[in-house]
Amino acid sequence: MDINKINLEDLLPKDKELIEKILSGIPEKKIYSTIGVYLNGDKKFNGVAQEDLGQHIVYNVNNRFGRALFLEGKCIYRGYLDIETTSKLEKEFEANPHIPEKLSDMYI
Repeated sequence: MDINKINLEDLLPKDKELIEKILSGIPEKKIYSTIGVYLNGDKKFNGVAQEDLGQHIVYNVNNRFGRALFLEGKCIYRGYLDIETTSKLEKEFEANPHIPEKLSDMYI
């Protein structure tokens, strides 16, 4: 992915480094699938615009720190989930991918 297409203006340097590392191997798309998974198993699905992806990830890591975050089916932040659970979820999301047809009205 071309990191220059991501809005990183308002991010702290440490957050910019995190985003660059996470997004380095992600193919370019217009709408990305993110799934937030809580410790109780609840899931929140989002379709996120490419330019909003950096801020979306940082917001979730900083403000929803207990919730795991998956980008395109891969765990990029475990939150309170253990490795075994995130591995199972990655397999689940690979078998049944979330493919957003449109942007979420409001990222949650």
